[in-house]
Amino acid sequence: MPEAANLETAKSDVLQLDRELSRMEQKLLFPNRSLVLFGMSPTLEAKRLTIKLSINGRLVATQQLAQIQLDSLRQGGKLELWADNLRRGNHQLMIELQTDTTTVLLQEKINLNKRQNRNVVGIQWVEPNRVNPSQFRWVEWPDYD
Repeated sequence: MPEAANLETAKSDVLQLDRELSRMEQKLLFPNRSLVLFGMSPTLEAKRLTIKLSINGRLVATQQLAQIQLDSLRQGGKLELWADNLRRGNHQLMIELQTDTTTVLLQEKINLNKRQNRNVVGIQWVEPNRVNPSQFRWVEWPDYD
């Protein structure tokens, strides 16, 4: 019967190989994978929220969030709004929000110049102020693995 230490080493090796295989599979299937994450400031209030994301004028994601999901976002959680291949070059992203308390649609467009094969774009819904009059903060992390 094999020793427990050898079994643990074998399990660890198998898990490591599984992670590497998964990473290689992602690079093969999604060589230009872009990921758009959504978060929100802890002070914003809403009981329901509808989020729409358009890329280059095409609606690519719609999410309706309830109170429990919004509570998680207020505590620093991030929602994976969209993930797919997006070629290098210039793209226009538009975020639209509709809350349960407003009839006004919050929206903003940005131009993204994608220079890396793989990147992450973070969008955070924030309260506007004198320094940042926008309702959104945009962040890009290029070349993730």
